[in-house]
Amino acid sequence: MKNFYFTPFLCLISLLSFTTNAQNSVKGIVIDENQMAVPFANVILLQASDSTTVYKGSVSEEDGSFLIEEVEDNEYIIEVRFVGYENFQKKIEVKGNTNLRKLTLVESASNLDEVTVTAKKPTVSKSIDRMTFNVENSILSSGNSYEILKRTPGVIVSQGQLLIKNKPADVYINDNKVYLTAQELQQLLEGFSGENVKSVEVITNPPAKYNAEGGAILNIITSKNLSVGYKGSVNASNTIAIKPKYSVGTSQYYKTDWLNAFASYNYNTRTDVKQDLGKINFFDPAGNVASRWEDEFNKETNRDSHSLSTILDFTLSEKSKLSLSANLLLTPKADSDINGRTEILSAQNQLDSLYTTDSRLENERDNYLFNANYSTSSVRMEALSLRKPII
Repeated sequence: MKNFYFTPFLCLISLLSFTTNAQNSVKGIVIDENQMAVPFANVILLQASDSTTVYKGSVSEEDGSFLIEEVEDNEYIIEVRFVGYENFQKKIEVKGNTNLRKLTLVESASNLDEVTVTAKKPTVSKSIDRMTFNVENSILSSGNSYEILKRTPGVIVSQGQLLIKNKPADVYINDNKVYLTAQELQQLLEGFSGENVKSVEVITNPPAKYNAEGGAILNIITSKNLSVGYKGSVNASNTIAIKPKYSVGTSQYYKTDWLNAFASYNYNTRTDVKQDLGKINFFDPAGNVASRWEDEFNKETNRDSHSLSTILDFTLSEKSKLSLSANLLLTPKADSDINGRTEILSAQNQLDSLYTTDSRLENERDNYLFNANYSTSSVRMEALSLRKPII
């Protein structure tokens, strides 16, 4: 059996390590010049050394309060953004839990000149699973769709990615998923006028129909269908390790006013090697080594796999949609060669005995998943959020 020793010194090291890695929080309240709460404002921590790099972010609640958790001790620039107000920036230093108290936004002077009968301020409404940013006929309509996303409450743009709660968001257009890279999506939306966008839904708890795999969703509701056309890509990779690993695949995406089609195929071949060495000492009553076991274990697995995913979304009418999907995973070969050797040595380190193992495991697995879904939407009522004064 193995001997383990636990000393007060190790306790001290563990405690110091825990203290060093302790995480803090940053909180405060966002208000305007009239001491009114500003709900749904984006509150972002930027690296002080590089003000273009987003560290973390949050969104102010209906009472204007915000909380950013798990923040390391460091210097940051805090930035608060909300449409109709000038961006607020301030350099802060986080040492332990930090309360910034009130952060005051100043209404944008240029915004006042733009407000006309046909260009109103965008509004925000909140329901159980989502927040809706209504921008139709607002001051944001003069820009492009990507600019609207960047100004949407709860959305943070970091290195070209759209984040919600500091995690990448899936983007949908009229409840249809957009299968594009972050760069392709930006190019698409920058070419689509903001005048065609009714609202943007920030869905933090997606219903089952979205198939978001637990992530958040940005759903762009438009008054005019956005046609992407065809986009395709081919990819290949090679990983150099003990044994090389290869992968090749392709993705194809096609969208029209009534069809949203996506297909991807990937082939992977790899060899995984696992090697384990172990030693076990056995002691006699006097505390001397009586016997020692030395183990060597080797496992080499050769695996080939094919994966195919297809999705077809048909817009049958303004309120009806049919979705067909298939996911196939074929693993025709996942074979493992296993061998091991255990040597039993005496107290004088002489070989007493040994035993070996040699085996082969052959495995083949296929998974098929097919899904068909027909949905008819109904009118959804949303309540307006009111701004509350700060006492």
